[in-house]
Amino acid sequence: MDKNLEKKLDELKFTNYINTNPVMQIDGKPIYVEDLVKAGLIGKLNTFIVGESGEGKTQIEKDVMALAGNKATFILGRDDMDVRALFTTMGTDIKKVKTLAELRQFTKKLGYNIFVVDELTRCLPQVQNNLFNLFDGIVEVDGTECELGDGFSVGLASGNVGNGKYFGAHKTERGLNDRMHLFFDIDNIPTLPEDDFEIDTKYKDPRVKNSKGKDRMNIVKDLHEQVKEEDISLIPYVMAWYFKKGLDYIPNFPGESKRKIKDVWPNLDLSKLGTHEKGSDYDLIFPMSKRSGLSALELTRALSLIAKAKGAKDINYKDLILDVFKVTLPYQGILNPAKVDTNFYGNPYLAMEGIIQGIEGELRYKPSGSDLTRIVAIEEAISLAQKGKLYDKLNQDYFEGRWKFMQNILKKIAYKSKEQK
Repeated sequence: MDKNLEKKLDELKFTNYINTNPVMQIDGKPIYVEDLVKAGLIGKLNTFIVGESGEGKTQIEKDVMALAGNKATFILGRDDMDVRALFTTMGTDIKKVKTLAELRQFTKKLGYNIFVVDELTRCLPQVQNNLFNLFDGIVEVDGTECELGDGFSVGLASGNVGNGKYFGAHKTERGLNDRMHLFFDIDNIPTLPEDDFEIDTKYKDPRVKNSKGKDRMNIVKDLHEQVKEEDISLIPYVMAWYFKKGLDYIPNFPGESKRKIKDVWPNLDLSKLGTHEKGSDYDLIFPMSKRSGLSALELTRALSLIAKAKGAKDINYKDLILDVFKVTLPYQGILNPAKVDTNFYGNPYLAMEGIIQGIEGELRYKPSGSDLTRIVAIEEAISLAQKGKLYDKLNQDYFEGRWKFMQNILKKIAYKSKEQK
């Protein structure tokens, strides 16, 4: 591990935002909102912060911009913004660009690494799409797509919500939400009373503070390379596959797949499932996308690196990625709003907590006559597969129904292990 890791992360400390209410614990080390946003930054993950007005979203944006020196731009969302207006916002004049070659040269010279959009939900979906292109490091002008800057581009956006729903001129669509890799509601992580004391006595002006600082993008980019190399176990991958494959499973329906009946989900006749499925989550949650799974894994790596800088030595990666899902998935459009309103007081975070508790129960499951819980069986089955071996009894006892996808995963691991010796 990089001996200067702690020092490098300290260099990225926020200037003004204060919140010491832990989002989660990793090996007993607290992870705060600042750490979560920082993990998104070094993980090169587009981040969307939602919440009520006046709870610190814009202050976070200003503090992040300070890390980039003059390589960040702040955009106030509005309906009439097009690509040319975006360039004008960034202080550049695209009207002088006449040819495709000039356009490519022009966009390469734009050195912005961080794009901040305040009040994203004020923008029309087409404007949102243009902004997300910037987040991903590309710009499209008159049908021509060009790369921006030096290859490192990341977006940070904010929007208002209430009662589990967005406030603003427009909602973001699920497809666009997917391009916001880290998505969390700051209202579910409120400041502590001692934070309020610190804020109210330190800052006597209610306005957002303009944060200043030197350009630290070289540190961000260096840490991003370390995140890509961060070694995590296969267990977070299994949890991600469960959210993509296991949650897709629905018995006694065509193809045993929610995706195959997506046009009628969640309005299902659950009597087909049998009385033992009453109150299940089959009509509560839809399987997440591949992109969301990859984003969760990258965030797990980034948070693992931050926790190690804090002194964590024995990280439980199963707990870590489930915490990541608990924080980031509720607003990704995979929950049935009607059931969230009815059973969870309209709070998608409470719904996701219930789902996570159900998964924890499945991982503690022991079939009759066995001393192994499912999570231990998963670890042992992976260990065997990495030696090129398969244990059929584990498949029969542990990997059926929602967990049947593991059979093919283990075969793939065993095949690759034999192939690579």
